[in-house]
Amino acid sequence: MLATIQVDLDGLWTYLKYYNYPASAYPDPLWGKAISRFLGLFNRFGLKATFFVIGKDLLIPQKRELVKEIVKSGHELANHTMNHVFGFNKLDKRRKEEEIEKGEEIVAELTGVKPFGFRAPAYSIDEEVMGILEERGYQYDSSLFPTLFSPLVRYLDYWLSGRRRLPKSSYKLSSFFAPLSPYFPSYQRVFKKGESKILEVPVNSIPIFRFPFSSTFVLNFGLDLFRLGYFLTVKRGLPLNYLFHLRDLSDPIFDKRIPFIRGMSIPLKKKYLLCQHIIERISKDYQVLPTKDFASKIREQI
Repeated sequence: MLATIQVDLDGLWTYLKYYNYPASAYPDPLWGKAISRFLGLFNRFGLKATFFVIGKDLLIPQKRELVKEIVKSGHELANHTMNHVFGFNKLDKRRKEEEIEKGEEIVAELTGVKPFGFRAPAYSIDEEVMGILEERGYQYDSSLFPTLFSPLVRYLDYWLSGRRRLPKSSYKLSSFFAPLSPYFPSYQRVFKKGESKILEVPVNSIPIFRFPFSSTFVLNFGLDLFRLGYFLTVKRGLPLNYLFHLRDLSDPIFDKRIPFIRGMSIPLKKKYLLCQHIIERISKDYQVLPTKDFASKIREQI
């Protein structure tokens, strides 16, 4: 069976921005040693992963040097837009194109090749974005998260943050019904199978229940969540796209402005052992590939 492991390099500034707090992209406590920890784990288990980077972060020399280590280690670098704008699918077409193009250019400048893949901020994908990606020659998108849990998190965020105004929601309830496995979307409805040339590689949610079991949720709700999601995914013979975030291996952060992301304050040793367990388990049961190679093999099977 095939799997891909992804890491979103979202810095602390993206979370503060979500809650409408001013924040600069540097210094950034989430970056620190987290990248080297991920690289060490992937090297230990002989895996190559895909890292989604925000173009804005690559303008900072200190962060740029850390990302160079990712490329030197043979991992894939993918486009996560230039500025990580929340409500991305609500932007006009010109803004979407600008965010994608600028993020693409800065990744290509660093790696020497145009990125193969894309992820929209906060999984806010739509048909227009898919059309832009196809026009620009992308091989895959990985913005879809087939779960209803996102609106629930947003509701909790609203109350736990003292009813602080949050960015407009861009989540579409129809994504709950999208396929759990990679597929070619419809030009009319991105959440249905169709004739698009872009392969959609959704982030895995638990079959039947459609509850997330990526590492961020496992850190908040416990390892049994991973065990359930993983068991059902393997049992059904589904390809696996497992998602980590940079914060999952960062030093602990205690910031009351970010109420729901409890995982940031968990001791590093506990986070490290959990991530190690997940990566080791996946490496035993799946052939793990960077998402561009994963997508290429899936195309041959569809």
